[in-house]
Amino acid sequence: MSFLAVDVAHSVDTTPLKINFQGRLTDVAGAPVNGARDMVFRYYSADTGGTLLYAESRTAGNGNQVTVTLGNYAVELGGAIRLSGGAGGSAADFASVFSNAAGYTPVWLELQVVGEAVMTPRVQVLSAPYAVNAERLDGQDGVYYTNSGNQSSGSLPVARLPADGYAATYVNSTGDTMSGALDMGGNAISNSPSMYKVLAYLIISTGPGGSDQRLDNYNAWYDIPGRSLAFTKSYASTLIRVSYSDILGQNGTTYSTANFQLMVDGVRVSYFSAADVTATGWDMEEATHTAIVAGLAAGAHTFTVQWYMPSGAGTSQLLAGWNKSHNYMMVEELPQ
Repeated sequence: MSFLAVDVAHSVDTTPLKINFQGRLTDVAGAPVNGARDMVFRYYSADTGGTLLYAESRTAGNGNQVTVTLGNYAVELGGAIRLSGGAGGSAADFASVFSNAAGYTPVWLELQVVGEAVMTPRVQVLSAPYAVNAERLDGQDGVYYTNSGNQSSGSLPVARLPADGYAATYVNSTGDTMSGALDMGGNAISNSPSMYKVLAYLIISTGPGGSDQRLDNYNAWYDIPGRSLAFTKSYASTLIRVSYSDILGQNGTTYSTANFQLMVDGVRVSYFSAADVTATGWDMEEATHTAIVAGLAAGAHTFTVQWYMPSGAGTSQLLAGWNKSHNYMMVEELPQ
């Protein structure tokens, strides 16, 4: 008896890993076949020739013959007896036949009734049976990935974890707090500065006549009281911008003799004096000055402001901090 026609439909059952397969057998005259038959199902890597990946049999000897009724039959593939040795194919198991990682796709199914010629053509296995590989990730079941010993090698984007040999390589998260050490070896994330940051800010208390500051001495630089701001620089490669805003004044006719300098760690970074004025008595001006400092090491530093009044220059007193609500000192860290 020859079997000439095979009509195929299939669906997937993922647990256990099996494929429901339906077919139709007819004789050479086209009449449907009835009764039990021994059959072999083989999976290949090509529609002709190719590599035999897997083969299983359903026979009377195995107690699982295929029952054919009016030419129709239905079997669960993947649950029968695999042929032994090379006749069983090269795949590790039935699920591996449909594994992208194994590189077998596409897959073709070949059918044979024992004692008869192999049926042609082979039937291509379409997308649904590949879902048997969804039970696994790259051929590994879920238990594999819960064992840290199996996650000890590789690098991103393979996305494996560091080896247990890296002591204290972990990050624990509790709310918004992260603790522990993240050790990425030679692939460490760069911590280089890329954003603007205010390091320190001081609101200067103001007068009049009380908390304002006055200078009566001549011919030397003096720190202006209350104009000192400590800060910590985060990176060696960044720039520092210091800013000073205040109401500055003098009692006299030549305000150009009122001299000021911005200092970082006792070193001048900016110098200024007011323009000449013709007013008599007190002259008050709002002054805002900034300076950029390069090459400052990371760590702790101090920003101060000093003033200077030469003798015999038409000025009898300097003043800082007259009545104003937003006098300030500020230090900012800037990326280069």
